[in-house]
Amino acid sequence: MNNNTVKTLFTVILTSFLFQFADAQMDNSNGYRPKMLVYGNLKNKNVLKHFNKRFDELEHLFKNAKVVISPYAATKDMSNYNKILDSLYKAKGNYDIKSMLQNNGLEVTGQIYGRLDNSFHISDDDDVSSYKAKAQAEIGWDFINSKFYQKKTKTKQVLYENDVDRLLQYKKQNDHVFDDRQNKIIELYNYYLAVTMSHRLKNLDILNEAFQLMLEQDRVSTDKMMDVMNDKIDLEYQLSQSFVTMNLDNQSLFIMKPTLLVVDTLALLNLVNDNIGSKIITANQKVLENRKQLTNYLSNARLTPFFRVSSYWNSSDRLSKNLDMGVRFTIPLWSQSKSKLHSIDTQSALLQLQRITDNDQLKSLCFQQLYIIDKLNKSVNVEATHITQLKKYLEMRKRTYLQNQNRYNYILRMEEYNQLLKGTERLFHLMMNRQLALINIEKTIGIDITYLTKEVEL
Repeated sequence: MNNNTVKTLFTVILTSFLFQFADAQMDNSNGYRPKMLVYGNLKNKNVLKHFNKRFDELEHLFKNAKVVISPYAATKDMSNYNKILDSLYKAKGNYDIKSMLQNNGLEVTGQIYGRLDNSFHISDDDDVSSYKAKAQAEIGWDFINSKFYQKKTKTKQVLYENDVDRLLQYKKQNDHVFDDRQNKIIELYNYYLAVTMSHRLKNLDILNEAFQLMLEQDRVSTDKMMDVMNDKIDLEYQLSQSFVTMNLDNQSLFIMKPTLLVVDTLALLNLVNDNIGSKIITANQKVLENRKQLTNYLSNARLTPFFRVSSYWNSSDRLSKNLDMGVRFTIPLWSQSKSKLHSIDTQSALLQLQRITDNDQLKSLCFQQLYIIDKLNKSVNVEATHITQLKKYLEMRKRTYLQNQNRYNYILRMEEYNQLLKGTERLFHLMMNRQLALINIEKTIGIDITYLTKEVEL
């Protein structure tokens, strides 16, 4: 089998594979739609024309690139959420206290019943005490279970329990806000990356065109062409996964201003001790401490002074009335108070132990993320230096290219631009991951720490 036959066979197989790949990608009408990799009737002058046009476009893109800063500060603010939450729980607490204070302990009870003794001839009552029916009503005052007994302590209990609910809702709501912030960061960086990758993809299209022409002329190895194809397929896959909602062909290039992210570590560690979880524990401890004052022997008893009116329908078909005043009481012959107080003390000790354990764990998690931020700061610095050096190199090479029109390596020049675009993509990834690490700290402690950070330009 000669070289021409091998070359022809490879081209047929390659063309078949590429058409199948493109058709499979086209099926998803909502996703990224890759372009065909195979060209027809290629001529050397046309390929060079495409190179020159693309070089002009790239020069314009880099010259007029939009410089963007870290988008972290532009994400959703939580202050309005928290103000609304505080306001609602304050109103709820006021209503709960008002409801509790409406319990004055007064209660009305009554009963009406008839006697069946005479019908069954089992009554031993005399004519004076026997009756056919009875009706009575009484008003009593359940003092112990009213607002008047331990009023101040009961009011505190309502407020403390309301505060626990507020903090739990605060944590849940803030977790949602941090997730929203994270999603917005990822979405914005994905947009910057998609634009950059789409421009690199255009360069690969032209490189693929050139390599196909050279392959037809037996001037390039198949391995080189497959490398370009693999880069193109990888880029198209990334675009289909990360950004599918906008036509990127005519978007301006974005360049991220490199910065170092500085975090006030000392202030952050102080916040860890005052994190949302620790505040919830403190609020629960107040609930337990206040509950101790409500836990006593008398709280299980009932002492109800009452005034009663009774009416009897006696056997002589006459009505008689009675007025009674007394005290109704229930006194348990057991007491759980001591055991309950020990249980409350144990719960309080467990909460304190949980606070220590949680704070140590949170500090460890924060240090891990701070370590990641520090490593990414160093990587950003290195990548920014590489980009600066590469730009200077390209500027020097540009003068050489202008002095040697049509007498230089077009493929090498295109690969140089792609290296610069790759560096831009790496910088986006580094700065995005650094901000996500910062958000992970916020999600860990449940507190917005934007004010503890600053970005220093390189």
